This record gives sequence, structure tokens and C-alpha cells, in this order.
Amino acid sequence: MLVRDVSVRHAVVLVACALVLVAAPTPGAAIPHGEQTEAHPYVGVVALVGEIELGTLEDFIGPTGLDLPPDTPVYPNILGFSGVLVDEHVLLTAAHGTGADLEALLGPTLFAAFESFRAFVTFDAHVPGGPGQLLLTGPATPGWFEGEPVAHEDFDDFAGFPATFDIGAVLFEEGLDLDALGIHGDDLPLIADVGYLDRALTGGNRGQLPLTVVGYGAHDSRIGGVVFGPDGAPSLDLQLDFDDHRAVGEVRLVNLQSALAGGHNLQHSGNPGRWSGGTCYGDSGGPVLHGDTLVGLTSFGTGGVLCRGNTSFAYRVDIRAAHDFLEAIGAPLPE
Repeated sequence: MLVRDVSVRHAVVLVACALVLVAAPTPGAAIPHGEQTEAHPYVGVVALVGEIELGTLEDFIGPTGLDLPPDTPVYPNILGFSGVLVDEHVLLTAAHGTGADLEALLGPTLFAAFESFRAFVTFDAHVPGGPGQLLLTGPATPGWFEGEPVAHEDFDDFAGFPATFDIGAVLFEEGLDLDALGIHGDDLPLIADVGYLDRALTGGNRGQLPLTVVGYGAHDSRIGGVVFGPDGAPSLDLQLDFDDHRAVGEVRLVNLQSALAGGHNLQHSGNPGRWSGGTCYGDSGGPVLHGDTLVGLTSFGTGGVLCRGNTSFAYRVDIRAAHDFLEAIGAPLPE
């Protein structure tokens, strides 16, 4: 199976200072080669935040520079990714950014050291640190909204391709005040109906169907050497550059039936390429749009850990497995 060159594109693992970056497939970034944008106000940054005592956290990751008693609760961002609001109660994102595999990701010892985990979302176009934002001041950070993270029940941390089920959500029980956020109902994208892309991608426009990708991911990445985790295991020191801003790029739909797409994912042009965009770490869960229609959620890419390959993949929302999940969480589906 062609997984050794696949990288889960788009959740940034921050605890342990990037000691791990979701290893099997490669997750997504800040729309390399894209442009900063104030448009698409329904696209936000999602932070999966854990509560842990400062002294315990520093036992794992070293000094934080915080001059506080060691028993002070702090709230580090564990995963950072992107998401797309489809109504006042539902923000869609990638399952691999919701914490569905959090114990495996952090390891049982570090996982057990946290008191709790929460998901927070902001829709500010400018977010210092992008998905790398650290919420160390407390859970009630202004401009961030708490919700419940959920993942598709069949998501299994990319155990198999192409049926990854990499779709999740953050649910807001009370609903968000869209007017206060400057989001109009007409701004929200429409979820594609089942089979939308199969009808849109014909032989005559293969490689030419225009799509838009939006996210807060890294615009560049590089290897800084080797670091060692709390358990002594070595890993690459993957260094990410964020421009702290929502970004947008134009790509082209390449394939729906390749080995890694297989009717579950869409394959689009990546970085660098002829078009203006691509995806990388932090873009996971961000929307892939055909006009005003949501057709996919950024998921993974090929070309190694540096997001410099030429192919990116998104989990399709126009397939039955996605619609079953969307119906179960109360997302607005086309009639």
C-alpha cells in the first residue's frame, strides 16, 4: 500500500514541542503559494486544548518560561488545525484533528497527565501563531469559542486507504452568534450532495476543474535535525513557518479514483504547482470548495514531510459515508 510517502497534512501537534507530527500519512499547512484573505469568514482555527499542571507539563517538555507556581493549571494547545462552519451549531474539520487518537498520539503517560481536553475555535482572520497558537492563559480566552469535538466512528488513524473516514466536527450546543462574528447565513458554503464531484469531473475537464482551498496552515517547512521525545525515541525536528493569517489558494481537481483517492478522497494539485495554492500542516480540516459548494476537507498529502510534493488529498463530503456522519450530527444537508 502506498502509505510510506503519505503525510497526514494538517493537524499540528504542539505538546512536546513538535516531538511528533502525526506520522503515517502527512497532515496539512498554511496554503503555500496562496494569499492572505479576509474572505471566507466561516473558516476558523481549531485548537484542541488540554488542562495540565505547569510543573507536570515542564517535566515532559522542559521549561516554558512561565513564572508561575508548579501546581498552576495551564492550557497548552495540543493539536492545531482548520475548520469550516456550515451552520451556527456545526463546524466541520478533519477527524485526525479532533483528538480521536489522542492517547496513541501523546503516549499513555503524557495522556494520563492531563486533567481534561477541550476544543476551541476562533474565526479571526489574523491569529498569531496560526494553528500553533498556545492558550496558556486559561480556557476563557477572548475570541475563542468552546465546542465538543467528534469524529466519524470508523476513523482509525489512517489504518487503511483510501477509506480513511477522516471527517469530524466541533459542535456548539448553544449555537454561535453569526451576526456578532460578522458572518451572514448566505456566506456559509453549501454541502455538496452525494455524487456531486463524480458528475462535475468529466473526461473533458480532468485536471482543469477549479477548486479553492482555505486554511491557516504553515507556508513553509524544513527539517532542523533530530530531537528526542519524553520516552527517548528520536524523531525529525520539523520546523514550520506560519504567517498568522487565513489564506486561500486555487488548485485543480486531478483524480477521484487513484489508489489513494478510491472514491473516498479527492486528489488535487499541490505545492509547488501551476496554480496558486497547496496545503500543508495546519490546513487539515479546512474546506475545499467548488464555487460556493463544500466538496472536501483537507486531509493528507504525498511528497514527504516537507509539504513540497505535488499532490494533496481531501476527504470527500459528497459520498454516502460522509452524509451519514453529517446527518447524525445535525449538519445541514442538501434536499
